[in-house]
Amino acid sequence: MRALTDQARLSGLVRHHQGELEALLAVLGAQRIEAVLTEFLTASPASSWPEEQSRAFTRWLVGRPDLGAIIASTSSASSTRTPT
Repeated sequence: MRALTDQARLSGLVRHHQGELEALLAVLGAQRIEAVLTEFLTASPASSWPEEQSRAFTRWLVGRPDLGAIIASTSSASSTRTPT
């Protein structure tokens, strides 16, 4: 049951944090992002409310400046690109 609950929590995160997760995936790769998300799931209580899970993920990211730096550098790099 835990695995099913975790999958539901992750689907909500993808909906609310797609940009951040894409940035992390691009830099960390699939295996490492899975480990990072497992850390989040372990560190935060489960909630049925997607907005509550979203806020929990945002708070958790604040405590992970390494991940925040990846997200910031990826988003600033993509915003400085010019269309060809």
